Amino acid sequence: MNNAIVWNQYGHGSARVLVVDDEPTTAAALLHVLAGMGCDVVVALHGEDAIDLLKSEHFNLFIMDWMMPKMDGHGLLEMLGGLHQVNAPMHRRIIRMPLIIHTGLDQSELKLPKNRDAFNLLGILRKPSRLPELAKLVSKALGEK
Repeated sequence: MNNAIVWNQYGHGSARVLVVDDEPTTAAALLHVLAGMGCDVVVALHGEDAIDLLKSEHFNLFIMDWMMPKMDGHGLLEMLGGLHQVNAPMHRRIIRMPLIIHTGLDQSELKLPKNRDAFNLLGILRKPSRLPELAKLVSKALGEK
């Protein structure tokens, strides 16, 4: 990994969630909320670390910030979408995983990559997000009612 901090917190369930957000306060808040919902949570502070984690570990849900230094959400999705050339089974696993974009931008301001339809994008949450909205999307992603 690229010397970024990666935090882990274990909830009571078997659902694993990867959160990538370069803002430590936001990342810590998401970690706390998701662990409280019973999720096992891994937080990466950079897109490059998220790619490494997605390549090597299994997650049930991916929540990502859009505006990050080095590699923004657009670049991260393009990179993940291009993995089919390297490893098709890993690529299928990643693009089928539910994705939530958590951003301070309006949806109209997001420049989603051309390959966006390849991803299982459940929703775009505007920061600061409300707990009921986040809980609803996480429950949907994890197949709960």
